[in-house]
Amino acid sequence: MHVLAVRITSFAASAVLAFAVGCGSRSTASDAAASGGPEVSKGTGIIFVTQPPPSPPKPAYTITADFSGSLPAGSGDACKETIVGPCTLTACTSTGMMPQPPALQAGTITVTTPEATAKLAPGPGPAYKGAMGTTPLWKSAGETLTVAASGGDIAAFTMMATTPGSINVISPAFPSAPMKLPVSTSKDLSFTWSGKGPGTVSVFIVVQATGVYASCDFDAAAGQATVPASLMGQLPKGNGAISVDLSSTTVMDVGGYQVTLRVDTGLLAGGPATFQ
Repeated sequence: MHVLAVRITSFAASAVLAFAVGCGSRSTASDAAASGGPEVSKGTGIIFVTQPPPSPPKPAYTITADFSGSLPAGSGDACKETIVGPCTLTACTSTGMMPQPPALQAGTITVTTPEATAKLAPGPGPAYKGAMGTTPLWKSAGETLTVAASGGDIAAFTMMATTPGSINVISPAFPSAPMKLPVSTSKDLSFTWSGKGPGTVSVFIVVQATGVYASCDFDAAAGQATVPASLMGQLPKGNGAISVDLSSTTVMDVGGYQVTLRVDTGLLAGGPATFQ
């Protein structure tokens, strides 16, 4: 299954991470069959490189990585994906106690841009602690960012992505927390923004305590996007959250492991929402 990177307010952070990591990183044969996608025989990996624009705060950037093996078919969560226009709707149902997939590592990860270099190493054990820096990794949109892993449980690999631009989300107008944005599940949910890419505008919608979330990707150059009513109508009613960011994503197969590199701006807009 694909792995979603989500940056959202503290109100919904735990729920979002539970869905994004809990469902996204557990690769099973049954998941692949349910989603209609290719089966990932060995496991998955995700590398996040985040730098908020246009004047990054301190820390200026963060890098995280996670690699794991697959679980046997029928283990833990069963997640079904449905494609609806530019969006993917994911519904996960628990089959009982959720076993944890084996944690793996790919050695030292080196992130390089024309301006800077940063490193991320596993340990103790296979888990990556994460890295951050006080000066930006890149200065301009459209630069080439290269990630090279020295190899470990997963073989050495090199991936590249383009650094994203910056946008300003105009609508919907998210209220300040703890206020919630009221969202109708019976009509389109529209977004407008100014600014430009390169990059993909990613909208992430999660409904708390339901196992249901949606992700939608749009061309940043369009300046507007719509989450169709046909998807909104499949969301359960209740509290949740919405996030918007700009990203560049590369996916590759590394010896049977599906590894995703996502370079993004972090949360550009979003917050708590009530789906009604």
